[in-house]
Amino acid sequence: MASLWTLPSAPSPRLPFDVLEEVVGHLAIDPRFHHIRRTDQAWDPNIVENTSALKACSLACQGLLHCSRRYIFRTLHLKSAEALQRFIALQRRVLWLSGCISMLYVYGDTENQSWISALPFRLLPLLRLRRIIFNDVNLCDVHPNACKLFRLRGPRFWTFREVQYTRYSQVTQLLPANTTHLLVIDRSERCSGRGSERDFGRLSFQALAGPLNVSWTPSRRRQAFQFITSLGPPIAPRNKFKFYVCTGWRERFSVHYTAAGDLRDLFQHFVQQHRGNNITLELDLYVQDHFSRLGMIYGDSRHTLVIYIAARSLSCIATLPIVQALQQARSALFNSLQITICDENSVYHRPEVNPPLTDMEILAGRWEGIDAALARTNYPNIKHFRFECCLKPGVLPTGYSCSNELYNMDGVLSMKVVCDDPFDGFDVPNSSAQAFTYSKLPFSALERCIEYLSFELDDTERRSEAVLALKTCSVVCKALSRYCRLYICASTTLASGKELTEFVKSLRQTPGLARRITKLVLCGMTGVDQSWISVVPLRLLPLLQRLRNCTFQDVDLHLIHPSAYKVFRLYGPREWTFKNVTYSRYSQITRLLPTSTTYLCVEEPLDTLGIDAPLDPGQLSFRHIRGPLVVKWYLSWKDRESLARNLDGNALPLAGFDFYMGGWLDEHHVDVEDAAVIGCIRKVFESAVGPMSSRNADLRLEFLSKSFEKTYINMWRSKEYGTVDLKLSIVTKNLGSITTSHVAELLHHAASLVLDYFVLNLRSSSSSDSQNNSHSPNVKALVSLWECIDTALANTNYSNIRTLDFQCELDIDAVPTGYPCTNQLIRELLPSFTARVSLAPCGSFERDGRWHRCAYHGFAPYSD
Repeated sequence: MASLWTLPSAPSPRLPFDVLEEVVGHLAIDPRFHHIRRTDQAWDPNIVENTSALKACSLACQGLLHCSRRYIFRTLHLKSAEALQRFIALQRRVLWLSGCISMLYVYGDTENQSWISALPFRLLPLLRLRRIIFNDVNLCDVHPNACKLFRLRGPRFWTFREVQYTRYSQVTQLLPANTTHLLVIDRSERCSGRGSERDFGRLSFQALAGPLNVSWTPSRRRQAFQFITSLGPPIAPRNKFKFYVCTGWRERFSVHYTAAGDLRDLFQHFVQQHRGNNITLELDLYVQDHFSRLGMIYGDSRHTLVIYIAARSLSCIATLPIVQALQQARSALFNSLQITICDENSVYHRPEVNPPLTDMEILAGRWEGIDAALARTNYPNIKHFRFECCLKPGVLPTGYSCSNELYNMDGVLSMKVVCDDPFDGFDVPNSSAQAFTYSKLPFSALERCIEYLSFELDDTERRSEAVLALKTCSVVCKALSRYCRLYICASTTLASGKELTEFVKSLRQTPGLARRITKLVLCGMTGVDQSWISVVPLRLLPLLQRLRNCTFQDVDLHLIHPSAYKVFRLYGPREWTFKNVTYSRYSQITRLLPTSTTYLCVEEPLDTLGIDAPLDPGQLSFRHIRGPLVVKWYLSWKDRESLARNLDGNALPLAGFDFYMGGWLDEHHVDVEDAAVIGCIRKVFESAVGPMSSRNADLRLEFLSKSFEKTYINMWRSKEYGTVDLKLSIVTKNLGSITTSHVAELLHHAASLVLDYFVLNLRSSSSSDSQNNSHSPNVKALVSLWECIDTALANTNYSNIRTLDFQCELDIDAVPTGYPCTNQLIRELLPSFTARVSLAPCGSFERDGRWHRCAYHGFAPYSD
């Protein structure tokens, strides 16, 4: 088979590569089912139906070649040990094949299934699987040692179809700790034993980390309620957990009337034990020409009972299974109710036999049983009700301005609860409120347009134009209307106590608005009362359950009341930004941060004279934060030494810490004390890297130097690679324009015995302040110029470095000619240092949509 280097290379297309990837993905999607086309069960290189279009795309350029192969060769089917052996032999000859396969089908058609136990030993280390499907496999024959390796090397998505087992643990013992999806379909009777009284044990997922989504189809109609009772404590991971007891698509089904009561008991146990941040239990009630489902959700301080119906009209809905389920699930536990009716137009269900009825009196009569089941005596604590309907306007009763008015079919219920805003539902569009037609463009392309417009929302000068553009896009179709609203309402800016009072009032009147806000900006003005900021955590933050970022802009932190600090830490979000704030102690910033903070950005005002810098800011400590924490701190060049000197290396989050110290690039004529700053950073890193090693966490301290060219010094302890790195990134035009004396001074002060890996990265610069040398000097001149760097790296404090990773991203005309690889060039420039260390292979880098190996290798194939 031809290698990648011998294939004809056509010129790259002019369209962006990500757009071409979407085109290739669209060709692989089956329009009937909206997922990737089905493949043949016999493994063969040509396994995808209608691959001619994908093969044609693969000839457009070498970048699309790999993208198309990932769809053509995405699935591997194995039925026997011989098929496994043939694939392993083929993979050794075709090296790129294993990188394309993401789904594995395992069939237990043969009597001898011992070869399945060899999969985690021989096959899984070769592949990067996303999903594995077991069909007709006897799980009793899987060797215990194989189960351990399945847990170690298996993917996150697992499917079991008609498998044989005697205990539920034979299914769960195969799942890795990071499993996110589990699909089990038991349509055969072989796993049921003698009747339904067989004991399969408890179904437990306690070993999984979560979040976990489980969909389980029992093998019998009447087994659903017996299956639910087998879910015993503790079963769920301490994270988001969803369990769905479903039925087959093409089966006529009606659940046993006691199953809803068993589901309620299990849900009540979860709520009492607080086994997760979010718990969702779902149960199919009825399946024929439509389907109905009962759900119970625990999250956002609400216990919600959900009735989900997918039908073509209101008149075809079978209300009896819903009434029986509501009678069995009655409880004072639920405080919220949601009824969702979706349009069922898929091929999974048979067409509706009778024409739809639109007479409101007849429809209300059919829903009387549901209204009676939702009486106050059955559900006394329900206070909130949300009704969503996305049926086509032609099958709804006439005379209504909005489909949310149809909840009057439950007249008694609607009089005793608070109904949410009609535009509150994002999952299902409202069918009558906005009767727009869908755009002909793919929704993913429209989403990209909306995301592009939303980038200007953070720009105060262009925000009004961006909001107007998003409002215009929202009238294109109803799907975009919901999507635009997410961005328009995502950020809120408050600048006075009056605005705070009015905003809190609007939140209480429109509960759905609070769930859309993810960013809060508090603006203070000089000479204006800022005491209202101290009441924000008490009045506002408890209402914003989905707040992600809180920004302080032009705020004087001295004016915040001491009692407000505690409430900010209690209700505050995980991301914080401080712009042009006034403070005298670092603790005035860190005391606001909750223990769950993950991101902090501080942008201090430009202070070239140094008159606004605090005289004694104290220690910068993050001891109370669990982490991992990312900190970006931008300040004047003169103030960075004080920041680096006061950073407490013994008070960093032990779960991970990433600290970047930047400066203002437009600040000129400053004398940067890089040596003192890098020395302080090195001391902090040395004091913190020891405790981080015991926690197996990341630690990164990065510092920007702008004395001459832009230079980034990065000290990083990587938990993934187990190395302690020093990375030096220099932005330059060519090798001859680097101020090597300054680089050598930085390396001299950054030397440390804890470092064992050195990365030297050279980035290409086209800025106006860089030198305009079109060519580098000859090799002899470069060796003389780089001699000081080689001497600095010969320092005894670098004696533990064993590997040099040289990443040269310069153009071909910026390096000397006559070398096959940049690794050969660096041996000439740093002879003493490279003589005692090993060189890492050249890695690929991306520029202008093309992948490069190095300046000498040039264009390289696209790679993940």
